[in-house]
Amino acid sequence: MWYDSRLLFAQICIRLDHTPACSLAGLSREFQVGARTISKYRYTHDRRRKFSSFKDDILIARLTRLFLARPFSPRQGTVV
Repeated sequence: MWYDSRLLFAQICIRLDHTPACSLAGLSREFQVGARTISKYRYTHDRRRKFSSFKDDILIARLTRLFLARPFSPRQGTVV
């Protein structure tokens, strides 16, 4: 089966951004590629980091965007 690895990576990033708890097996089923294909791509293109570290990076980026979107929003009930 032929696929564009850059497009696959972009789709995986989008999926993980929307659903950070998605597993490697789940992504593999969803995109109809082997789990090793996804891991291998991460291994070659992201300096030999594990897939779980990549998921953590996606989650941290999402949190950063949320904080930047509301930098001065105080929480209700917080005493300063």
